[in-house]
Amino acid sequence: MTEVFFTGCPEDDEHRYGHALARYALKKVFGDDRLILRPGHKPLAALPGAHVSISHSLNVCAAAVSDGEIGLDIELTSRSADRLMRLAGRFFAADELDYIKADPKRRFYEIWCRKESYVKYTGEGFARSFPGFSVFRVGERFSSFEIYGHFGCVCSLGATKIVPKFVDNAEISEYL
Repeated sequence: MTEVFFTGCPEDDEHRYGHALARYALKKVFGDDRLILRPGHKPLAALPGAHVSISHSLNVCAAAVSDGEIGLDIELTSRSADRLMRLAGRFFAADELDYIKADPKRRFYEIWCRKESYVKYTGEGFARSFPGFSVFRVGERFSSFEIYGHFGCVCSLGATKIVPKFVDNAEISEYL
């Protein structure tokens, strides 16, 4: 079981809103809103068997909760194809670069979100070299979605259908 929640948030307060949304999501799905924050590491749900991942990108925060390990990433899809290809040249494996050439605006975000959700899933974060692995070689773990000009991806034990649920800021205000 995997649930994704999202909300709007001020750009300068994305972390706080992301943590609040994660606590809301944990309470909604597992009945326990305790979240353990560890600087430099992904947050942990305090309830055994509950897992959480948080992402944010330019005024949108998202939180995924699951009964298994999970990683989440969202990205605003606003960069030019030229800039995306330059970024891909720095961060993508050769097979990923070949894949995105057919449609850089769409496929860049698909690969980037897969990569970032995967390193969140494994807990390695940005300590893992992005060009050093290909998302095409890690198995069918990815579920993608789009919300309000953002592309998102969840990495979990297996692909699943993701339908993000919008949460009004008033609903998470007690966690802010």
